[in-house]
Amino acid sequence: MQIRFAVGAETVTFECDTALHKQADWLLGVLRDIASERGNSFFAPGRTIQLGWSLLTLVREGGELQVHEPDFDADPFTRTRKNLTVTLTVIAQQNDWLHRLGAEPTAVDYRDKIFVADGALKTDSVFLQRLPRGESEGDSGWAMKLLSDPKRDTTWEWVFVFALIRFRPWYLPFLTLPVGFIVVFRDDQLDAILDSDNKTVYSR
Repeated sequence: MQIRFAVGAETVTFECDTALHKQADWLLGVLRDIASERGNSFFAPGRTIQLGWSLLTLVREGGELQVHEPDFDADPFTRTRKNLTVTLTVIAQQNDWLHRLGAEPTAVDYRDKIFVADGALKTDSVFLQRLPRGESEGDSGWAMKLLSDPKRDTTWEWVFVFALIRFRPWYLPFLTLPVGFIVVFRDDQLDAILDSDNKTVYSR
């Protein structure tokens, strides 16, 4: 699905999966609000727009100004692509869980880091815990720990948030939950969610 709209003399376009028509309408409203608030001159090649966990970039191609997302399948730090399906899908999933749990969102960025306990990437039974952000650059506050050994005193590694798209995309919908929340996965299936008061707010 391709959306086209006029911003002054410019034609601005973006693409996404047809199933995301509601999200496309929402994004169209966001872009029109930006034009109203910041002026049509904002829409120029190279401009960026932070959209939830993602970053949109305006790119000139074929005489049109296209809205791109990071190229999550290649190098999202340096490359972009014109289809916004991943950005809009994840935002929709995150908003759905925030609404279901009545939780206020806490920002996360695809370039942020998730700290991972030794061995957690080799098992499908883990929990994600959101802690206050540390001092290290790009710390999301999220830690991935072993369900079988939650208090393991270990050395830590880390992965970028966007890397989850490639091997555990089912974690992404929960990454805007607030500090104190815990999300439990057993056999790669969502099992439970606990809030900052350690109260179970979702159980499979």
